[in-house]
Amino acid sequence: MATKELVRLRSIKSQIEDKKSFYAYYQLGPFSLGHSATVANSLRRSLLTELAGVAISEVEIQGVTHEYSALRGVRESVLEILVNLKNIVLTSSHKLRKPALGYLRVQGPGVVRANLLVLPSYVQAVDPEQYIATLSYDGSLNIKFFVSSGAGNSINTPFTVQQQHLFVQKRGPKQRANRGSKGEIVEKNNLKIPLDTSFVPVKKVNFRIDVEERLEKPKEFIFLEIWTNGSIHPRQALHDAVKALLILFYPLQQVTHLDKIAYASRRRFKYPFLNSVSKSKIQSSDKRQRGLKRKEETRQSDLKKKRQLVVTKLFKTVV
Repeated sequence: MATKELVRLRSIKSQIEDKKSFYAYYQLGPFSLGHSATVANSLRRSLLTELAGVAISEVEIQGVTHEYSALRGVRESVLEILVNLKNIVLTSSHKLRKPALGYLRVQGPGVVRANLLVLPSYVQAVDPEQYIATLSYDGSLNIKFFVSSGAGNSINTPFTVQQQHLFVQKRGPKQRANRGSKGEIVEKNNLKIPLDTSFVPVKKVNFRIDVEERLEKPKEFIFLEIWTNGSIHPRQALHDAVKALLILFYPLQQVTHLDKIAYASRRRFKYPFLNSVSKSKIQSSDKRQRGLKRKEETRQSDLKKKRQLVVTKLFKTVV
């Protein structure tokens, strides 16, 4: 029996392009002819869809009723602030079982960056210098947000006309709006805006397949390029992708009796009368047939002995 050659992973190149971009170049092989394309496509899909990550999933900004409003003393609009918050790359030391709460409270003037976020102790920003907004002397930001873990992409509709109607109806017709010292309206109810979150830590995957014909038998090798967002190393991402594939295909190993089940079902369909006959009845009928056969054999032997006896008596009388 020929032994199978082990598949090896060799790192060709690995570099940190910037704080939010890790790059690695690997070689996988050898594979039999035709197998490498299946493995490479499966790895690429698993890297881009199955890996888990951490990101900001919901934001609540004080004094904001919809994402198209503007804040006094803030250069960016609310929509631009939401986009900047969504682009912040986070990493966590363990998987979050439920959304974690974070805050951002800043008084202008100044530049707001990711290092001013108040996060749980086990969550960190990959790039602390990532830009969020710019405040003037009379500007301030008071933001509450939730950090969630997940896989893939989460697409949400931040604000619809129906939600706006429900939000306006929260204040009754006889209630008066709260007014500040200068007469402006101060809303106590702030809108919770869900974000279109991308939890995938892998940004891009490329692969190339080469055939090595100088060996005794031609073999294929996979050359894999992986770019991550800095929250995970490409080698760890590749390990997690392979683990996800093993978990996906493991239940198929338990299906070992498909052929027997299919044969039994075909037999029941072809001979339906066998379903109503129990095994004990079949065994008893076989014993009865064997008993009748033995009785018939003994009867035939007795008749043969009687004929011989009659023949001998007749022969004696003639003589």
